[in-house]
Amino acid sequence: NNLIATANFAGHSVDAKIATLTMGRRTNSAASSTASATATFTFDMGTLEVGALNMAVNAQSLSTAGTINATANIGGGIASFGTITMATSVAGAGAATTTAATLNFTGGTTTVSGDIIKGGGGLGTTTATVALKGGTLDMTGGNIGSLSNPVALTLESGTLQNVAQINGGGAITKTTAGTLTLSGTHTFTGDVSILEGTLSAATPSFADSSALSIGTSAGPSAVLNLPNPGTDFVASLSIRGVAQAAGKTYGNAASILPVIATSSITGPGTITVTASPGAAYTTWASTFLPANDVSNPAGDNDNDGLSNRQEFAFGLSPVDGSSVNPILVPLNKAAGTFTYQRRAGTGLTYKVLTSTNLVAWPEDTTAGQVATPSGGGNESVAVTLTGAPLSAPRLFIRIAAE
Repeated sequence: NNLIATANFAGHSVDAKIATLTMGRRTNSAASSTASATATFTFDMGTLEVGALNMAVNAQSLSTAGTINATANIGGGIASFGTITMATSVAGAGAATTTAATLNFTGGTTTVSGDIIKGGGGLGTTTATVALKGGTLDMTGGNIGSLSNPVALTLESGTLQNVAQINGGGAITKTTAGTLTLSGTHTFTGDVSILEGTLSAATPSFADSSALSIGTSAGPSAVLNLPNPGTDFVASLSIRGVAQAAGKTYGNAASILPVIATSSITGPGTITVTASPGAAYTTWASTFLPANDVSNPAGDNDNDGLSNRQEFAFGLSPVDGSSVNPILVPLNKAAGTFTYQRRAGTGLTYKVLTSTNLVAWPEDTTAGQVATPSGGGNESVAVTLTGAPLSAPRLFIRIAAE
């Protein structure tokens, strides 16, 4: 037999506090049981507080078949949950059983103070799906799924906040038109793909080890929006199916840093693809062991805002927060000269970039750079500008190490 249960509060203001909400649970222990269950819960107005949500539970230890489905729809209002457990099947459930749970978010604000997990178990099929199609889902530092029991995560639009890990390091994919916003603090480490629409990363959200893909060669429009200045490091970047060069920074005309411009990235922020550290970097990093491991070029061990790679490039210390300024002699605007420090033998190329408005940063390709050893593996570099607009009321200078 099939049990059907529906709680539809759509269009009605709800003020409810529930310790435990269980949807779609069958406990028939009769031999060769084939009992099924379908449960649906819909909420879109008012306030809902649930301590524990259990969705689709097959507790039939001798079941040979049957389907248990549970669907929760959050379309508005303010909802909060402690832990959410989806699609759990006991060990004795047979191979022909199906246990499925679906959690749809289309509006409102939902806060989860624990994890969203898939229970799994049994010999049958267990599936758990979380779909964000609008509204805000705030995980408050919790996880979605695990490596052994992954949750299918559909990301279309809305806002996803404060996620720790997704399926133990699994990839995430933005699909369909519309905008999905990542905000708050994220520590998930998986790869990120944008197949369609816009993914807006309000804060740096991508792991340094992740692969970032924006669009496909023949697919619909896909855009990464970076509304805040600063750069986010990734291990690799693909734009419309074309792999981009490592050791470069990508953005657009509105980006703060000098970039390789692409219409697939909007906003003032940038994406930097980390280059292979190289032998020179590895040798330099080894000198700080065993007390400090600075082997990650994108890391910032001393929290001074400069990456380890930048500290390496300019002869600074990655373990001293006060070691931040490689300028040895400030700019003499009348003469067009200044001096900076860099590490010798890095294998990097140092370019002089100038700007009068902090937006466009053309390279002074004919600027003179004369390097003199200064001790400690560093060298001082005297720069003479030739193509810079020295008569401009304002002049800004950057040294780019690539």
